[in-house]
Amino acid sequence: MVTVQTTVNILKQQLRHQLAVLPVDRTAPILNIPKSLPKKSPAQAWPSLPPEVTLTMFDRCPSKDQIDLARHWQSLSLTKTYDVAAQAASPNWYVLNIPDHWQGELTLPNELATHWPVIFVCVGKSAKVTFTESRATAGGLSVYIIAAPHSHIHWHSTHTAAATGQWYGAAKLDSNSTCQWSVLDAHHGANNATRTIVNHHLGTNGRGTIIGLTAATDLSRTFYTITNAHLVPTNSGDVIWRAVVGGKAKFDLNSWVKIGAAAPQTASFLDQRVLMRAGTAVVRSVPNLVIDAADVAASHRATISPIDQTAKWFLTSRGVLPRQAEQLLIRGFASELMPYITNPVITTKFQHAITTL
Repeated sequence: MVTVQTTVNILKQQLRHQLAVLPVDRTAPILNIPKSLPKKSPAQAWPSLPPEVTLTMFDRCPSKDQIDLARHWQSLSLTKTYDVAAQAASPNWYVLNIPDHWQGELTLPNELATHWPVIFVCVGKSAKVTFTESRATAGGLSVYIIAAPHSHIHWHSTHTAAATGQWYGAAKLDSNSTCQWSVLDAHHGANNATRTIVNHHLGTNGRGTIIGLTAATDLSRTFYTITNAHLVPTNSGDVIWRAVVGGKAKFDLNSWVKIGAAAPQTASFLDQRVLMRAGTAVVRSVPNLVIDAADVAASHRATISPIDQTAKWFLTSRGVLPRQAEQLLIRGFASELMPYITNPVITTKFQHAITTL
């Protein structure tokens, strides 16, 4: 069984490796962290956790090195949305250990996602794990995944209705590991939500994909910063996002592909499309490519468009009611995501969400 001290040592090793590759922003203050930390029982925090998966809970950040690691990851995300010092003040810090070769599904308890937890997830070699997390209330969450070689991770997150707050997810991918983030957001009313997702490719032959579907209406405000950062050769990644925006909503999507000078033979693609419904919504969709290496395959596509009135007229001329014709076109637009989802459980969730658009 992996101990907490082993996990902290792993984090220190990863920190030293990453700091050797890219500079870290050290401008944010570090809080005073006690030498001895009172441990809490994880039974109340995550009652359904399998016995072979270990969770350790701390009153505050268990290691200054982890704060440095968190700060480093956030410095790569090109966003100032999150304050590392504020995370350090969180009373809910966790280290979750997935053993080597373990396979299964884990569901983050709803109560856990509402108290701004900071979760370090250490996934063992050749493990295959699916995380699901959903929230319909105010709150915040920070997730840092460290994927060992040949591991496969899928983190699925659903936010609906009044799910306001900030959400941060980052993954460090080792050799031959894969990580897929999938996001389903349905925002309406006057809620304000922010998401940041970062994949850091630090091992060869890894693959990281980020897939998202957002439905935003009324006075909702949603802000996304999505990054695939490739730091070593021969890895790949995709960002595929679809959004349906209407009413007086404000939708902001800022996506990045970053390919370092030491990452030739990388393949990375951005594909973000926004469909505008009736209303006075404000949309900003910006793809960004930063390429410092030769011999790479990188491209992007970004569109913002209204519903195709010609296609709608064609459907209504065949007897389809106007509202039903609009729904068919929206669902067809969102269904473009389906070929990119590799997990059958998550496929079902997306299919259900699309039918409600």
